[in-house]
Amino acid sequence: MSDKQSLGKKLENELENELEKDEVLIWSDYPKQSFQIVFEDLIIIPFLTIIFFIGVYLLIMVLNFDANKDLIIFSIFTVVISILLINYRYVQKVNIQKKSIYGLTSKRVIIIANNKIKSLDLIHIKEISFVEHPFNFKYGSVIFGEPENIFGSSNEPFKFNNRGGLNLKRDDFAFDFITDTKKIYHLIESKINK
Repeated sequence: MSDKQSLGKKLENELENELEKDEVLIWSDYPKQSFQIVFEDLIIIPFLTIIFFIGVYLLIMVLNFDANKDLIIFSIFTVVISILLINYRYVQKVNIQKKSIYGLTSKRVIIIANNKIKSLDLIHIKEISFVEHPFNFKYGSVIFGEPENIFGSSNEPFKFNNRGGLNLKRDDFAFDFITDTKKIYHLIESKINK
């Protein structure tokens, strides 16, 4: 048995062990496990790239051309921060998704990711939405709570002329990069509306 299959069995067993006595597992699946780009990344990736190259440029200027030595701290800071953000947002996300499984039971939704178990009772779900990812329509996300929206809502702390804020954070509780997104969305919605 390969490492991926043994990890899959382990995650399925964890999901089964998480079930309560009167709970029935209706659906479970793994997220697509590869590098993903969502709509928000169309702003974040160029922004981080610009910050990285500004930091590299300043570092070259300081080291080679006797520029202001006070800039060395700022340039190192910008290079390190941009590398850390790219690493956490993209590289670590892939590693976490390799250790993830999603489940829908008769009472709640369960996400097991990176050896952490999160669950949300169906009766506590106030808002649910789904999004098909623009670069691969085969996959999508079912979002519990405020949906993915780069321009945020009208109650965001940062607003553009009272038209909505800027929301660049990923969803807190979502089934990310699953197949049959609409089907799963309607299945969960039917369980919520019972």
